[in-house]
Amino acid sequence: MPHCMKHFSYIAFFAICITLTSCLDKAVSTPELRVSNVLVRTTHAGVQDTVRLSDSLNIGDTLRLGMLLHGGFNYLVSFAVLTDTSAVSVALEADSVLQTLLAAGTDLDVAKMNFIPEKVVACTPKLRFVPRKSGSHLMSFVITSDAGEGYSPRTYTYEPLVR
Repeated sequence: MPHCMKHFSYIAFFAICITLTSCLDKAVSTPELRVSNVLVRTTHAGVQDTVRLSDSLNIGDTLRLGMLLHGGFNYLVSFAVLTDTSAVSVALEADSVLQTLLAAGTDLDVAKMNFIPEKVVACTPKLRFVPRKSGSHLMSFVITSDAGEGYSPRTYTYEPLVR
């Protein structure tokens, strides 16, 4: 193969690769949830301290968990914490900036957030929860982005032990 034909082959190969990859109109990724490994605890007596995420918890203590919700290459659509509310009371706390980006259907008092379409890629709410019964109580964190089927929604779990 003549030398100039090799160069033409390389150029043609790269042109085809660029053409095929530019056909994708939207990159997709799975939404992520990252949580702190430390909970801020306020006891019945009003004493505030910190405990590890893996520590056992006490009935009636108010706990706050810092979180990062991230849509990756996509916008966030919703986030919810699902649990047995007779065993664990849950709510979300959002700063004033995040509250301006929440859409209809949001109810922070029951740990449910809907985001204004195509406005939020990442945010840092806090989960506030109070264990009401002893035992092990599953909490499911469901994060949805506009990535579509196969990528979203994604569910994470946390099962604190309450004494």
